[in-house]
Amino acid sequence: MKPTSAQTKKIYQTLNFQYEGINFRFTDINIIISRKTKRIKIIKNGDIQLFSLRTNDGRLLPTMDGGRYLLENGYKKNRVVVNNDAAPFVSKGKSAFCKHVIKVDDNIVPEIEVLLMSENNRLLAIGTAVQPGYAMLQLDTGIAVKSKHH
Repeated sequence: MKPTSAQTKKIYQTLNFQYEGINFRFTDINIIISRKTKRIKIIKNGDIQLFSLRTNDGRLLPTMDGGRYLLENGYKKNRVVVNNDAAPFVSKGKSAFCKHVIKVDDNIVPEIEVLLMSENNRLLAIGTAVQPGYAMLQLDTGIAVKSKHH
């Protein structure tokens, strides 16, 4: 369904706050609303699902198409780069381990959504960080990012 002007304003304000540096303007924005809570649950651009709502904190999380949208529009934060040995496994939905992490952005903290990238700058998956960014580079064991969308 088409959002009201208040809902559209709320969507843009939330996205601009979470993903600063990007001017969000969708051509054909649609939303899906929860029947129980009456809150926005999914944001689409046409038929492509871009973001979904995390209910415990109200953050809008990108799907794979949302991650591509962020990267195409110049978003340069929340990226974790894994080596080419781990890229096929991560792209199939497996977790990224610390020993495979090559580069991370400075602002990564646990429980934040990150974009898992290959060395070739290709989006592999969207996941949740388990370790802070500096620890991903220092540790040789353990999970760095749990993959969600691949």
